[in-house]
Amino acid sequence: GIIYILFFPLWHLNLFDFHFEHLLILFTFLFFYFFDKRKYLLMLLCAFLVSLTKEPYTLITIFMGIFLLFSNYKNNVIHGIFLIILGFFSFFIFNFFINEYYELNFVSSEVLSPFTSYLWIINNFNLSFTEFFINLFDVLFQKDKIIIVFSLLAIFLYFPFINFKPILIALPSLGMIFLSDHGGYFDYTSQYLSGVVIPFCYCLTKFDLNKIKILNIKISNIIILNCLVCLFLFGPGPFSRLSFMGVERFTHDIYIPKERNNIIKSAIKNNISIDNVIISSQNNVLYPYIAQGKRIFPFPMAMKENPSLKVYANSNNIEGSEEFIADYILIDTKKEPFLYDVGCDFELTRCNNKEVENSFIYNIKILNDHYNSIFTYDGFSIYKLKNE
Repeated sequence: GIIYILFFPLWHLNLFDFHFEHLLILFTFLFFYFFDKRKYLLMLLCAFLVSLTKEPYTLITIFMGIFLLFSNYKNNVIHGIFLIILGFFSFFIFNFFINEYYELNFVSSEVLSPFTSYLWIINNFNLSFTEFFINLFDVLFQKDKIIIVFSLLAIFLYFPFINFKPILIALPSLGMIFLSDHGGYFDYTSQYLSGVVIPFCYCLTKFDLNKIKILNIKISNIIILNCLVCLFLFGPGPFSRLSFMGVERFTHDIYIPKERNNIIKSAIKNNISIDNVIISSQNNVLYPYIAQGKRIFPFPMAMKENPSLKVYANSNNIEGSEEFIADYILIDTKKEPFLYDVGCDFELTRCNNKEVENSFIYNIKILNDHYNSIFTYDGFSIYKLKNE
């Protein structure tokens, strides 16, 4: 439990918005829990639930099967082969049949390819076989990825004592991080790190007890101390390096309720009735009341008269289909600029992605053409569609 609490990627994920991938933390925990308790039917069920989380995680189910093949209990081979077959079967069904009904392009009627969920791989599959390997070096050896690899491996300073077999289950998630050329996938806040949390924490609890006994090492004290050091160096939160450097979003203040949030929540409830309205909200400005709405889009999607951001009620048949136009738009300039789900790579007090920042500012400027500001407070604004 202590290792889990101190594992620094978890702190980043807790400060990030929710993704389906975060369910992996629960399902992989239950997988290992039932594995240790020798409740193998429940263990297999949890492995199947992992594959249901999202299409790419059928790969994790396959690697869970490989992990069982290397385990030592009576039916490990049967269970391992079963999960490998189940993973491949799920991969085939989800990507070639089910995806066809859900992976629709918002902007056109195009039905996306069966492998839409795997577009994190180098340059979205647009490379030839030769170009793929030529670009592989550039993709793998990017600065941010090297930092993540170093920080994750720093957890294992006592690696001679560790049983690394549980790391097999983390390999698909790590592969998604390392093979992606999308910056959002190899960040500490990447949802793909969810598949790493439990395998790494579980691995930290499995030691070669004979070696530890010979060396007379209190390994638990070393683990906890090392996790604390890594949390300070690489994690967020009030006791992290970033907090002491004065990074506003990582200081202790963010854990203390503020009157600003209460004022904003009250203004949203007083000015917006979520029934039968369309809302376009800055990705990191989503309050519980707004989340109850049925039609919410990430800003600037659904903003009126922005041709590249049009959203239709029926993506299969745009002709004659209703176009979604946002009735309300929520913006908070005190938070990191976001377009769709892409931030500006905020570091300390500045944006590193000027393209996102400039586009965000431009979209706010043109809001006034079709929207009135009905509430403004300390950088937060609610815009309402004009009656034209």
